[in-house]
Amino acid sequence: LRQIDWKATSRARKLISREYQDEKNQQLVMMIDTGRRMMADEGGLSHFDHVLNAALVVSYLALRQGDGVGLFASGGDSRWVAPKRGMGAIDSLLRASYDLQPKPVATDYLAAATELSLRQSRRSLVMLVTNVRDEDIEDLLAAVRLLQKRHLVCVASLRERELDQALAREVETLPDAIQAGAIAGYLQQRSDAHEALRSHRVMVLDVTAEELPAALVERYLAVKRDGLL
Repeated sequence: LRQIDWKATSRARKLISREYQDEKNQQLVMMIDTGRRMMADEGGLSHFDHVLNAALVVSYLALRQGDGVGLFASGGDSRWVAPKRGMGAIDSLLRASYDLQPKPVATDYLAAATELSLRQSRRSLVMLVTNVRDEDIEDLLAAVRLLQKRHLVCVASLRERELDQALAREVETLPDAIQAGAIAGYLQQRSDAHEALRSHRVMVLDVTAEELPAALVERYLAVKRDGLL
């Protein structure tokens, strides 16, 4: 019954059922942190390498769906690729990103958001991939508020897998207990930062590098399915 357009029914005096189809020709912008937060190593690859691989996975899917995909990297190396449609766009993304590298510098989220807002005027799903820390939250909140004036924002926050592994170990000694307490405190601060983002209507993904590709794909598909753009 929820699919029945009751207003149209009252006007036309017959049942009219809406056809729900994913809209095409929408836009996705992958906003990638190339600062120091992306230099952590995991599984022989830097977090940045994992992020770039995941970004290309969701970009490929979005292009197959008929959407335009763009790339904006900032923090260390900077790069802008305006959204394009068609499967040929994946080659443009590959060529534009193959030499990107993270640098040991702090990412200025607000400056990055300001630049992206100037470059991308059409409403888009902006997927920012970074590693959210408590000390960054004020700058990050200002950045997402600016982006939200026009765009739908999702922040994917990478969590180091070794932290999960450390918390899963049995605590047998005092140093173990101290380390576990420090990790738990860090993760709580991280969780608080995520909640601050969610309170401003930001979609937040708290994931490890291994979980990132599937999480980005699932969120992209959910946005399309729910008609949020």
